[in-house]
Amino acid sequence: MNYTLFSTPINALLAVLFGIVFGFLLRKATASRFDTIVGQLLLRDYTVMKVILTAIVIGSIGIYSLDAIGLIPTFHLSETSVLFSLIGGSVFGIGMSVAGYCPGTGIAAIADGSKDMLFGVVGMILGSVIFNHFSPTLMPYIGQKDFAFKHTIHTLFEIPSWVVIVAIACIWGAFVILVRKYERKNLLSA
Repeated sequence: MNYTLFSTPINALLAVLFGIVFGFLLRKATASRFDTIVGQLLLRDYTVMKVILTAIVIGSIGIYSLDAIGLIPTFHLSETSVLFSLIGGSVFGIGMSVAGYCPGTGIAAIADGSKDMLFGVVGMILGSVIFNHFSPTLMPYIGQKDFAFKHTIHTLFEIPSWVVIVAIACIWGAFVILVRKYERKNLLSA
């Protein structure tokens, strides 16, 4: 199998630019701070969850809008089975719990001057090298088709994509309102 990461140099440049902007926004939201990540894992600080849900809502609106007007030539969906997605998500979660950062916030933390994530970056690189070494053996299993193969929520349940986006936006709004009430209550009781 031959994979191309970026089809053109412009796409590579755009990826770097968007990565810098994303890192800046993570830093501005304090999501690149160890205390913020650990606070999220302990269910005491919901900054990271607010950032993630905001990115999902904005990203969904952007991707589906660009697809609707024809600016995305191919809408790529993961071919990874649900089982292997769960395994990958578990490995990701364990790594995030141990390091105190996810890969994006970890890189932003290093850029912010934090040295504790340097070991995490070494771990990410080592994990990538190990996965790359075993991927020819694993790919036939990882690429197995299951009930969710090449489906999104709206295609799996046969509902319009805008309904899913509005539902996700409503969940995001409800989450933000509940977190603000919870934070205000804890602030008043402290």
